Amino acid sequence: MYWVVQYIDDFDQLKRAVHNSLYKYVKDQAPKIGEEDPDILHEFDNQKKFLKNSVDTLHRRLEKEGQIHKEDTLNIMNDNIKLIDMINRLRTEVSTLDTKLKNEKARNAE
Repeated sequence: MYWVVQYIDDFDQLKRAVHNSLYKYVKDQAPKIGEEDPDILHEFDNQKKFLKNSVDTLHRRLEKEGQIHKEDTLNIMNDNIKLIDMINRLRTEVSTLDTKLKNEKARNAE
């Protein structure tokens, strides 16, 4: 096997060298065809059902969390709109009061 190291930089040549050196040991053997154990098949089906249920549960949870997030975002946006309206009303009121104050100072100065 040490002669295979010379092909370490070239994957294709390395693959061919390993195949050629090991093929002689398995060429006379037929491929193994195993029977499927019913317990293994049953366990596979159980695992598949479990994973499918897990995925469905996660999808439902994601949908529910998305809806909650959407509602929270909508509430925050509505609060922001109310606050912006309040700020605009206060700015207008401050501007009006500032104008009145300047007018009173101008009258008192005359």
